[in-house]
Amino acid sequence: MDNYQGIGEVTQQGQHISTVKYSVQPKPVEGQIEIEKGEKYLSARDRFTLHMEGGLTLDFRIGQVSDQIEGKYYITGIGGFRRPS
Repeated sequence: MDNYQGIGEVTQQGQHISTVKYSVQPKPVEGQIEIEKGEKYLSARDRFTLHMEGGLTLDFRIGQVSDQIEGKYYITGIGGFRRPS
């Protein structure tokens, strides 16, 4: 399976949170994000949306926090990829 990689935006309830580098795979829907600009702390209790290059979006939660690099997270998708309508 191909990974989706690029620069994207993370939002929460429509509000921009961060600009990130992402690398996510489709099955299972998971991957990692590294925050480039914006809010560095993302709560594992919350739900976020990743807006990827090419118009795809993915709702996700934090699966695991990397304790090695500030602002780097392993994510788990909620559902699959979608295109905004």
